[in-house]
Amino acid sequence: MNNFEIKNIESGRSMIEMLGVLAIIGVLSVGGIAGYSKAMMKYRINKTIEQITLIAGNIRSFFVSQGNYVGLGSSADGRKIVQKAKLVPDEMWNSNKTSLNNIWGGGFFVDSFQKGDNDRSKGLTGCSRGCDAIRMQLVEIPVEACIELASQDWSNVASNTIVCVSPNGTDTEYCIKSPLSLDEAVTICTTPEVTTMFFDLYIDVDPLSTFWSTKLTNCSISKGGC
Repeated sequence: MNNFEIKNIESGRSMIEMLGVLAIIGVLSVGGIAGYSKAMMKYRINKTIEQITLIAGNIRSFFVSQGNYVGLGSSADGRKIVQKAKLVPDEMWNSNKTSLNNIWGGGFFVDSFQKGDNDRSKGLTGCSRGCDAIRMQLVEIPVEACIELASQDWSNVASNTIVCVSPNGTDTEYCIKSPLSLDEAVTICTTPEVTTMFFDLYIDVDPLSTFWSTKLTNCSISKGGC
């Protein structure tokens, strides 16, 4: 075998080795990207849980002497109270300090709601939906995040919490008393051809009241939502 043939064999072998290395790098890159995406999703979910827990605690502490949540809301005045009292982390405000965003870039709303049957808490005026419970809403979050948040045990935030979920762009809503089982969370958060969800967490409610028991019954999984 002459030198020319030897060089060709070595060149061919080197090319095959190079292709093999590139293939391995490609597989590792895909795996690395998938692992990174999964890690980022987990980080964002944990961060959201921390934010909700912190905000709920801040709101309760701030309004404890008042005995209700009058003034809490997404109106201009409500935002001023939330901002000045630093009830939410600064990182959640948009650049103009006019609205709140969740960690996935969608909206984040916090306002008062009704604890039970009385739509005007303790005779107060100006609260069309009650002022003795808290609602937090996350808009356009990924389905995976919806499942994790819905199945989260929120008992460390409040003993009585209700989760309501609705697919983005539809009128269907599912409401279940927390904590949900993983199967329940998967059922209400997965809808064909839907990639983002609306997630509502109601804190300090009375699930045995007529208002909430009716809502829980009408918007249950067995009823196919409401």
